[in-house]
Amino acid sequence: MTQPYDDSPADRTESFGDGRVDAAVARLEELPRRPVSEHVAIFDDVHGRLRAALEDAGDDPADDRSA
Repeated sequence: MTQPYDDSPADRTESFGDGRVDAAVARLEELPRRPVSEHVAIFDDVHGRLRAALEDAGDDPADDRSA
């Protein structure tokens, strides 16, 4: 049996520890209010933001745990 889609706002108090990631994921909350024709653009934007955050993840010397 298939569960109905729940488009009610969820509690989004969880943080991923990076403001850029949090902001990117927050864009996904727009999907239920947007027409399906706009979903691809939102997914592309989120993907680009997450990719940029991932590419920058190794740039901070304080994050170097290989030492």
